[in-house]
Amino acid sequence: MFKWFKQKAVDKSASNIESLIEQLIEVANQADSNIQQTGGMNAADKKAMKHLQKQLMIQLCGPIPLEDVKTKYIDPALKASNVSEGA
Repeated sequence: MFKWFKQKAVDKSASNIESLIEQLIEVANQADSNIQQTGGMNAADKKAMKHLQKQLMIQLCGPIPLEDVKTKYIDPALKASNVSEGA
């Protein structure tokens, strides 16, 4: 019974991590674009990034080992073609 519950927690955490990474990339790409155009970071971009980073930190305290998060979610996301150089 508890094995099923633990797997459910891992699945939910993985889904949350993937979603947060996608959102962070989107905000980082937008911030990078704004920095290229204006020479500085937009306050709204900074606020959104901090919020998403905090949410990701909470998820990193979950049931998935950090090494797995890095190799399964973060590294592939950063290698994707939709990530800007400054993100």
